[in-house]
Amino acid sequence: MTKFILSSSDLGNKNSTLEMYIIFKKFHLKDKNILYISCDASNTDKIAQIYCSSVLGFTNENIYSIENGIPTIIPDYVLLYGKNSFELLAFLKERKLFDYIKHIVNNGCTYIGFGAGAALVGNDIATINYCYSNYCFLKDLTAFNFVDGCVLPHVNDINRFLLIAKQVADKYPCFYAVPDNTIIQIDSYGEVLNNSIYMYRPHITN
Repeated sequence: MTKFILSSSDLGNKNSTLEMYIIFKKFHLKDKNILYISCDASNTDKIAQIYCSSVLGFTNENIYSIENGIPTIIPDYVLLYGKNSFELLAFLKERKLFDYIKHIVNNGCTYIGFGAGAALVGNDIATINYCYSNYCFLKDLTAFNFVDGCVLPHVNDINRFLLIAKQVADKYPCFYAVPDNTIIQIDSYGEVLNNSIYMYRPHITN
């Protein structure tokens, strides 16, 4: 069963939008709700609202924005989006949302990570400086640790994925590649559901 849905693209990417539409058509979303969170909400709030409705299929009354506060119910889905993982992680910790998200996901909520939100599923974001810069000088790079490993966003070539992973293979038990134009689905056991080439375990492969 899908627990994490990840993409390195933004909400306007045509390929990922079509793929997400197909994925969510299979889900039974009647009476299901979704909360979306972005550290750039002033520019993405309306876009995310439309995306959750027209692409994912949620009814408007079941779509919540963190800008309106934490909902009283535990959402069935949470969508995290941002342009920089360091900035998004800093935003979540400053706004006291980090522990809240860990709580709801550990209690049944499905996590959807777009853009910067994809990398936060792993142990930390110490390895992603190849695509994001730590402009906010965030010191605590601990991520949600939903999967035991390192999530590498914006890796579109399998050889580049393995090259980056092998450089820090002693630090993580598993690596996940999240390309720009492909949706990655991971179950609650940390297994990639739709294509195993986006998953690498150094201690098994080597």
